[in-house]
Amino acid sequence: MAPVHCTIRKLALLGLFHLFKLFLHYCYDPEDLNQDLFAHIYVPKPNDFSDLAEYFVRKSLVHAISQVRLENGKTPSAVCQFLVDQLRYNDNTANPVILGRVLHCIISAVACATVSITPPERVELLREKVRSEHTTKDTNLMKQAIDKISRYWSMDRLTPSLKNVTTAILEANSSCMGISH
Repeated sequence: MAPVHCTIRKLALLGLFHLFKLFLHYCYDPEDLNQDLFAHIYVPKPNDFSDLAEYFVRKSLVHAISQVRLENGKTPSAVCQFLVDQLRYNDNTANPVILGRVLHCIISAVACATVSITPPERVELLREKVRSEHTTKDTNLMKQAIDKISRYWSMDRLTPSLKNVTTAILEANSSCMGISH
């Protein structure tokens, strides 16, 4: 969790850079080692948690990345894109572990990323350029996440999961309601 606290613009988002590097090392087969980590599409390796430690590493990295915030308390666009990629490209075909546990983790991370950690009264005191961090791109990314979450909700209603995905989806929907207008 230490890299999360080093994710500020003064340090050029160094903590997020290292979290992405860790994700690439453990959960991804990179084509180009010198790629721009903040503009990259993260298609993870298929879930194969025969080694249970891999499951906990991926789960911890997704959770840590979802907690990254800018100085104004909002989530960077690169984090939102990363989480949408995790929802979109999650491949559980080779996984002996039930899909619900993986989806629960990712959906909870999306819910965490939608919540600003800055108190509302502090936002009023910030400079205008710092306050306007939610762009149309951020809103579109969250709408994509909500669409993917809705798809998983439909799947979970048809075939209920052991680790109830619906619980995570309801939590995510309640968190996302503030920005989905």
